[in-house]
Amino acid sequence: MGINAVWKDEQGGELGRVDDPMMVLSRFTDTTYNLSKTACIRFLDPAGDACFNQLQLPVLAKEFRATASSDVAPAVLEHIQSLLELIERATNQTHSYLWFIGD
Repeated sequence: MGINAVWKDEQGGELGRVDDPMMVLSRFTDTTYNLSKTACIRFLDPAGDACFNQLQLPVLAKEFRATASSDVAPAVLEHIQSLLELIERATNQTHSYLWFIGD
């Protein structure tokens, strides 16, 4: 199972999502890429959940943009672009959170 990104309001209602059925983000967060210097991406875990708030989302977006500009596989780049679109939408709505849900 991959790491699904789910944008939720403060009551837990779903506002949007990017699923990861091909485990693109899961493989991305393993040791294939050096994510140790990232503030947010390094905490994405295929076996757990992570939640980001309004203050953290711009940092997360910046890290994904920087990663997308490096040498990544086309499938990873496409998935990151989908995530960035979701992050941009979530950044503009108060009292909402972006969850990354592992298995």
